[in-house]
Amino acid sequence: MVWGVIVAAVSGAIPINPIEWVNSWDYPELALREHRSGSTEYTLVVSSGGRPQACEVTESSGSGDLDMVTCAVAMRRGNFEPARNAQGSTIVSLFHGRINWSIPGTRSSQPRPMKPDMEVSIARMPSGIDDPATISVAFAVDENGRASDCTPVEAKLAPWRGALGKPDSSETAKIKVLGAAACREFMKQVVARQLLDQQGRAVSSVQTAMIRFSVKPPAEAR
Repeated sequence: MVWGVIVAAVSGAIPINPIEWVNSWDYPELALREHRSGSTEYTLVVSSGGRPQACEVTESSGSGDLDMVTCAVAMRRGNFEPARNAQGSTIVSLFHGRINWSIPGTRSSQPRPMKPDMEVSIARMPSGIDDPATISVAFAVDENGRASDCTPVEAKLAPWRGALGKPDSSETAKIKVLGAAACREFMKQVVARQLLDQQGRAVSSVQTAMIRFSVKPPAEAR
């Protein structure tokens, strides 16, 4: 594995005050009475103006009413700094998020890690980087579904990882060391989602993905 540095090209949609998207009043009444909780992962199509256009549940909480409310509040209250392409223009994008539903007044359990889009096995981790290491990337997709301009994304721009603040020095170092390798490995196998406008025409977009590096014994590493 050869490490390297990659120059930023595109940026994904950045949520604005996502902590304010959900409040205790949104909890479905029946789910409260039955003491049901869980985490719902979802994907939003975000317009070039930063507003949600469509929502789908990608990982269920196990409760249909919690999943339904997840998309309802994301569509109603979601607001973003729009994604930008390599030319700096705002563009349609996909945003991956998660809402953790826990009964108000109770201690919530640690949510399960979100499943990465790609697993990469390596013989050794670069010095100073913990194993496993997850890198988030943004990439452009044209009207024909071709991907390009892969760009590592800092933790503050990758809210599905639960990190919305300024990344610390270890996070910055991880991106600097593994960012180019993440893009290189991802672009070998990327299967991009083609987005359509309201008239059913294919449009260019910016999409995101997570790549997880983990150390395997030499006989297993590829």
